[in-house]
Amino acid sequence: MNPSDAIKLAREKTGMTQLELAVKCGVAEKTIRNWESGNSKLNTAKLNKISDALSYPSWGHLLRDIEGGKPSNEDRKRIPILSQIPASWENDSITSETYHDVTVDHLPPLPGIEDLCAFGLIITDDSMMPRYQEGEIVVCSPSEWQSKGFEDGRRYAMRFSKLAGGSTTIKRVHRVNDEHIDLIPENDRHPTRRVKNSDIITAAVVVGRYVKE
Repeated sequence: MNPSDAIKLAREKTGMTQLELAVKCGVAEKTIRNWESGNSKLNTAKLNKISDALSYPSWGHLLRDIEGGKPSNEDRKRIPILSQIPASWENDSITSETYHDVTVDHLPPLPGIEDLCAFGLIITDDSMMPRYQEGEIVVCSPSEWQSKGFEDGRRYAMRFSKLAGGSTTIKRVHRVNDEHIDLIPENDRHPTRRVKNSDIITAAVVVGRYVKE
């Protein structure tokens, strides 16, 4: 199901008008009409904002509710591609992109990943080489980060607060203390960066990847 249809169905299911949803999202009513008609691009930040306004924990939860019924074991583990992510991502990209010359918004299940909220992110430049190549898709688990927090040596996709720059990145983490972590880049072109845990508003553990053929 495309995002525009899902938003409209979810809004109607909650009994909310376009104006009411607009107020909750902090946008004009015309913006909601454009989202529901497919006339405006929807990025990850917008999808998360809409999901929250409609009282869903995440965009994945909204989709599963709207698609209805209990999904099969195969369907429930399909991994949505939420966005692209360069090494330092200042702005959200579109909801899905091309992969192996076909337009996709989901990937098949990846063995060993049970998180129903897992999502994929497409690497769009070479700044994370040699660990990640341009065109690869990294699979991230938000639930694991929510339950365990940051763990030494693991890689995370993380979004910073607006006060901390509002960017999103993938980095390996070293815990300094209870308040700070070091973000370790994948190559020598970028320095290690020390940040406060409180600067990070959301994160997800990198748990796998798909390699572009």
